[in-house]
Amino acid sequence: MARHFSRFSASDDARAELIRQALLDRAEDIFTLAWGKPVKARGADWRASSGSSRSMAMQGPKRGQWFDHSAGTGGDLLDLVAAELCGMSSAREDFPRVLDEAARFCGLVQGELPDLSALMANKAAREAEGARQEAAQALSRARLVKALQARAKPLEGSPAASYLAARGIDALPDGWCYLPPVPDLSVMHPHRPALVAWAVDASGHVTGGQRILICEDGSKAPEDTRKPAFGAIGGSPARIPARVAGGGRFR
Repeated sequence: MARHFSRFSASDDARAELIRQALLDRAEDIFTLAWGKPVKARGADWRASSGSSRSMAMQGPKRGQWFDHSAGTGGDLLDLVAAELCGMSSAREDFPRVLDEAARFCGLVQGELPDLSALMANKAAREAEGARQEAAQALSRARLVKALQARAKPLEGSPAASYLAARGIDALPDGWCYLPPVPDLSVMHPHRPALVAWAVDASGHVTGGQRILICEDGSKAPEDTRKPAFGAIGGSPARIPARVAGGGRFR
């Protein structure tokens, strides 16, 4: 049975609590309307596909709690209504108005519907910005891969070959290479040379890879993160020849 405030005569606190519960009932709808479909519609937390900085708890006592990590903002569902429907920073800014908008959203006011035009416009703008950022990141990754390929050297006679030999691998992997330090590029530990295994897609294009960090003499680098990836490696595995995979250790 629908609940309408025309039939509700409790105190303002009780009214606010009723609205909060109605919002919690529709947390999935609010998330989708505000931020689009989640990356995965399962689990305790949803993350926005149009921008991974936004997330919301969907299960347990924290259901409806959300946070935008890039903006440093968050709160409960009333705060989300304030931000997305009212253009406010939080529900405290004008609590009565936020309650009214939330009530209309949940259908608690008979004959009235919320004005979703501002919400949909914000959503479209976020999705467009998210697509722009994804395209820019993809271009940046591709440029980095090309820059690393241009700096790559053959394995023969390199510190990377010494690294492999120390691990019992004398047959050098085809396509792998030695990468001298690249202090001017945006990679982890750019001052370290590395053995590089390239990630190759189904079309044979290099999309990224992994740098196995070493010292100038071919010994293992001391950093905790010794095998940082670069570019795009999902779905593009490094090709390891059978003669290498069957012997020796990359530690």
